[in-house]
Amino acid sequence: MNGLKKALSAALLLPLLIGVTACGSEDGGTRSTTQSGAQLLHVKGATFLTSQSSAPAGLLISRPDIAENAGVNIDWTRTNSADNSLVALIAGEVDFAYVSLQSLLGAVASGEDLVAFVHAGGIATELVLSNKFIAKSGVSPDSPLEDRFRALEGATIASSALGHSHPALLQARMSALGLGKWEDLVEPVTLVDVAAQIEGIRQGRFDGAAWSAGSLTPVVDDGTASVWISAANGDLPEATERPGIVWAAKRSWVDANPDAVAAVRGAYTASVKFMHSNMAEASSALKELLFPDMDEKEWAHAFESTLPVFPPDGVVAKETWDETIDMIVDADSETDYDSFDVDGVVYSPMRGEGW
Repeated sequence: MNGLKKALSAALLLPLLIGVTACGSEDGGTRSTTQSGAQLLHVKGATFLTSQSSAPAGLLISRPDIAENAGVNIDWTRTNSADNSLVALIAGEVDFAYVSLQSLLGAVASGEDLVAFVHAGGIATELVLSNKFIAKSGVSPDSPLEDRFRALEGATIASSALGHSHPALLQARMSALGLGKWEDLVEPVTLVDVAAQIEGIRQGRFDGAAWSAGSLTPVVDDGTASVWISAANGDLPEATERPGIVWAAKRSWVDANPDAVAAVRGAYTASVKFMHSNMAEASSALKELLFPDMDEKEWAHAFESTLPVFPPDGVVAKETWDETIDMIVDADSETDYDSFDVDGVVYSPMRGEGW
């Protein structure tokens, strides 16, 4: 689906944005001085908080001191989807946003001059499959990966849209195994509401769903479904390095505000470092923010499974970027990726080895 069309249609959902929004600024906002005499830049950011994949931003919301120690105060707008975060960015409500790479590229293809300046997360895909469907398939969750893929034939699977994150990653592995197209194997259903995915599996409307690791644990714990394919289990080696989530901004803003960009990047890296060095504290803070009612065992699985996909330096290697674009283009026939400079979307601070 075209990223900008998706974003503009999501504009109707802007009243669902949670939190305070204010107009972004081309000059990077204001500065203030803390009691210790440190200078703080003030910027506005948008992030979705629907899964553990937004953990770096979530921790900065729970612990604003981490960002402040990096020299920036971030006024966060919380949204209910990555697309609404993109809408807020395009509308000028925020300076930067936590968005999916595919939606960002779709918006750029439609004429928006946006860039990614932090590689903020790989794709921690986990596909769970109804135990009823598994029983009929005659294949075990412990079977070779190729057999597990083949067993999905005809299954109704709820996930993000074709060409986006989870289906794109599953397609990449299928292509490597010579197994054809994801949409020819299963009946894909575009649904980004995790609660609806869970209830749909329980009620038999879907045979399974693919989302961020740990999000679908409730239907595994209650015996309705089993984990079938998981990046956390090593089934999808492309998952950890390829950018699925990025922090993006208008090119005019990043060009005009290098200090703010550096400070926001510093806040991201400090957040990831904190999660690794203070796991118990970070896990507790994120659970309280994201899923306060989730079972402790379920949450521990979600936190630990997704932690490896957050690159500590926020950069992407050129080879990995090229592989990611190939994966996206292979799975998305609706966006004209030849209409713009795909490499130009990667702002210089996000460029790692090989650029």
